[in-house]
Amino acid sequence: MKEFLAMVSAVLVIVIYGVGLIRYVFQVIRNPEAKAFMLSTWLLFSVATGLNVFSFFWGGDREWYSGILGICDFALCIIVFLITLKFAYGGFHLKPFECYYLIGAAAIVLFWILSDSSLVTNLLAEGLLVVAYIPTIHNILVERKSSEPVSTWYILLLGTVFSFHPAIAEGEWLSVIYSFRAFVSILLVLGFTFKFRGVA
Repeated sequence: MKEFLAMVSAVLVIVIYGVGLIRYVFQVIRNPEAKAFMLSTWLLFSVATGLNVFSFFWGGDREWYSGILGICDFALCIIVFLITLKFAYGGFHLKPFECYYLIGAAAIVLFWILSDSSLVTNLLAEGLLVVAYIPTIHNILVERKSSEPVSTWYILLLGTVFSFHPAIAEGEWLSVIYSFRAFVSILLVLGFTFKFRGVA
């Protein structure tokens, strides 16, 4: 019964993320110029979530639903990156921060290869994911406004809440950390968005 309920929660996360993905993709297609600046950010998220997911499942015999949020995040980031690349591409130039970020990701991969420690690699990838939010929050603070799609962030926040159940049910503390980090990060983005958009 516990396994069944965990799988149900995981399926709910998939459905919720699917809805969030569809909403965001429509926003990119309708207003590509407004999302073009996010292209490199989605690349960073794709790299970090991919590293997190692969190190998580490489490190042990785990059920797919125990790491469902990481899987959904990775899929969403890759799809949004490719959609943005197609519809909002206006010249792909990496800033120094993004170059250093990718160098850091490569260093983590090298560490993983040399140490064969999936656990430490996964935790380092969590650190990368925290850092990946910096450009988004920085843009909001500098521009004193936000064009972030509030409804999409709400949807992703809901998916994050449901992801705690399969992680806890399977006793996967790495997944619990992932869900908690995602929950706090999304709350921060929403908080700054409300502050500068006056959205209640």
